[in-house]
Amino acid sequence: MTTKRKLVVLGVIMVTAAVIAYAVLSARSAINAENAAKIQVGMDLATVEALLGGPARDESTGRLTTDETQNDAEGVFAVKMWRVYMSADMSQRAQYWSSDEFIVHVDFNELGLVVHVETLRVRRVAEWPWAKLRRWLRL
Repeated sequence: MTTKRKLVVLGVIMVTAAVIAYAVLSARSAINAENAAKIQVGMDLATVEALLGGPARDESTGRLTTDETQNDAEGVFAVKMWRVYMSADMSQRAQYWSSDEFIVHVDFNELGLVVHVETLRVRRVAEWPWAKLRRWLRL
């Protein structure tokens, strides 16, 4: 095999690997507006978990903001206040699902059935790499 052919094969392998890595790493979360809209009063926890791709969890990959505010700082504060408000009278039967685009809060009754659903559309705050490093290191 010639050097030129080896370079072409290597290039094809690298591009294929990059495409596969991008597809895997950017897979869309099941915690989104479409699936949240399917949750109805009377559904059981197992059905809600099936719609949202598993048990309650936080899949967000950074600070979140909402588009309903003037700037990112206000939006981050609004998201934090929304979470505090939702958990203020939260019982053991409330569950949260969070992603980079949506937060879903579901209240269940003593039988494990949905009694109330609240949602908030969010987006991730863009961060400079050095700011992300400082946050990870808690500096």
